[in-house]
Amino acid sequence: MSDDLLGQLQRDLAKAEARIEILQQEITALRADVRLLLNFISEAKGGWRMLVISAAVAGAVGGLITKIVSVYLK
Repeated sequence: MSDDLLGQLQRDLAKAEARIEILQQEITALRADVRLLLNFISEAKGGWRMLVISAAVAGAVGGLITKIVSVYLK
């Protein structure tokens, strides 16, 4: 009976080790995905900032041109 119990414990341990290995691989893949998402978010922040700055500059230039044209057309 103890041989059966020992054999069952060894099988259970082998199954647990296999599951742990799979979980470690999945965690590694998740870490890579998270790094990719963080890089994407970081790039998106820079893109949005540049878009807002460009819009502000374009608005300022447009306002200046409008002011100059309105002064000269009076």
